[in-house]
Amino acid sequence: MLDLYITNISSLVKTTTTVTSISDHDHGAIVANTDIDLLSTKKKPRKYFLFAEANWSRMTEDAAKFVESTLYRALHAQGEPWMRIWKMLKELHVLILIDTPSTMTSTRVDYY
Repeated sequence: MLDLYITNISSLVKTTTTVTSISDHDHGAIVANTDIDLLSTKKKPRKYFLFAEANWSRMTEDAAKFVESTLYRALHAQGEPWMRIWKMLKELHVLILIDTPSTMTSTRVDYY
């Protein structure tokens, strides 16, 4: 039998030895002591919405009221058009937050 330990960064290998006869057969095993740390990254938890549990009837009513009032304000508002649109989108986002439950993902660690 041929046992190999191959690396492309030989400076990380502290020692290599062979252990004799760990079974009834006549070959041993290679033991390599290396200086390798396990890299891990912890992912940030993120919020996601549970749209299956949303209050759709209230969201529909709120959206209809939002459209009526927003269109009126958009026609009669002063200022930059992009700023008006941005404010409208933020208001719509608040309506979604109110009517839709949410949860956070768990923090997990990915090892590389």
